[in-house]
Amino acid sequence: MNSRQETAIKLFIETGDSFNSLINAGYSKKYAQNIKDTYFNNPDIIDYINKKINNNIQSNSLEQKDIPTEIASYLTMVMRGEDDGSNLTQRMKAAELLCKHYNNDTKDTKDNVPIIIKDNI
Repeated sequence: MNSRQETAIKLFIETGDSFNSLINAGYSKKYAQNIKDTYFNNPDIIDYINKKINNNIQSNSLEQKDIPTEIASYLTMVMRGEDDGSNLTQRMKAAELLCKHYNNDTKDTKDNVPIIIKDNI
């Protein structure tokens, strides 16, 4: 597969528009008009597109066990003001959510003091 074909496929995956994908990949308008209906129905092209889509899905997905870590990392970044555009309110909310994440959001209000009753009567 040549680079023009790969570019056309990449653009087709992004846009879903066969004609403009072929044009933007460097094919002439006349040629693109003639092949737009059959080009992306070729079994080899379909297999290649499916492989590309599956690779993109696998590389962009998180495993369930990684989600809390990713959320905590993002909230930490916001809390520290490392992202662009977070104001003080957003930073405070991120800090609050981090505390909830690590179960530090409640104070222990129960006193574990033993009660001793002396009968001095």
